[in-house]
Amino acid sequence: MNPPAAVAAISMVCAAVVLAAALPGSGVVRAQEANFPAGTPKPVAWSSLPDWDGIWQRGGPPGWNENVPPRSPEQLPPYNAAYQQKFQRRLAEQRAIDLTGRGNTPYSSPRAGVMPGMMTMEFPMNVEVNPREVAIWSPVSADPREIYIDGRLHPLHPFPSTKGHSIGHWEGQVLIVDTCCFRPDTPLPGNGPHSDAMHVSERIWSPRPGELRDAIVVQDPKAFTHAWTTTKTYYRRPSWEEVEDDTAQNDRALPTAGENEKVSLSPSELAALQNNSSAPAGTVAPRGGPPLKATDIEALQKASMTGGIDQAWESIAISDVHVGAHAITWTAASSRFIRFTCQAEPDGTAPACERASPAGGVGGDEHAANR
Repeated sequence: MNPPAAVAAISMVCAAVVLAAALPGSGVVRAQEANFPAGTPKPVAWSSLPDWDGIWQRGGPPGWNENVPPRSPEQLPPYNAAYQQKFQRRLAEQRAIDLTGRGNTPYSSPRAGVMPGMMTMEFPMNVEVNPREVAIWSPVSADPREIYIDGRLHPLHPFPSTKGHSIGHWEGQVLIVDTCCFRPDTPLPGNGPHSDAMHVSERIWSPRPGELRDAIVVQDPKAFTHAWTTTKTYYRRPSWEEVEDDTAQNDRALPTAGENEKVSLSPSELAALQNNSSAPAGTVAPRGGPPLKATDIEALQKASMTGGIDQAWESIAISDVHVGAHAITWTAASSRFIRFTCQAEPDGTAPACERASPAGGVGGDEHAANR
């Protein structure tokens, strides 16, 4: 084969591989060319990186914005008229499916993780920082969200995905993130639609040891009338480790009446959870320890989390504490607008919290798109 013919043959093979990589179900591993421009700065040294590695728990409820009421319009994207109609049609379709009793996911990869909803972190998130990237994932993410910090730009020909393509850089100890290239069929928190023009900007920083914040700005010139913003807070859990959440295996029947008592935590296990520590194997702490006082706010915050409030104890506000001979009761607020009534044994064991305010969310399941 002469050289021109050989070059032509190689080009045809390469084109076939690229085409196959872009076709669903082709069996070819998908990848895209990283965009490193000339003069790309070297990755920062390990010694200059912040220590964010480990598991973090969400502070506040899992909705979009805890600073407005759960049913406020600000919980949903600021849609223009055309996309508001799309959203209403989607809600009607979801309602029809719900009435049939069948489960539904609005996109084909329910375990992939979806931006920006995944940053509301219904599940604890795992973070790893290295000179190449900041990786973020949770038990329901089949693969991590990768924020590249090694100087690359967005791809010239991006492959749209559920999490988009994220690049970042450090401004001191603040991570500035830019994310583009989303699949247009993925849902926003609240199960709303977006266009292929959606763009997300973030500032992630640690205001104090053990705390992370993420200021999120979502823009979509085709679907929104203005930017959609929120700030999320996370708290470090150094003694936690990840537990797999396999929805295909989590199909057990709900417990029957009285069954929970059979599997309740022992007092020593409960104390270990509240103290964020590990009790020695086989130790049993008897009930009837020192009764809590109305000023034991941290113990009541931890008891509130263990008693059923699904968020970091540091973000739970305690009030109206009443200490009696047979029980201690209090009010726990998971945000300015969501409150629980809680009670426990006088020593803080056997806590239980019940929601005292209406359920949150607007126009559908506020958790559906957060994974």
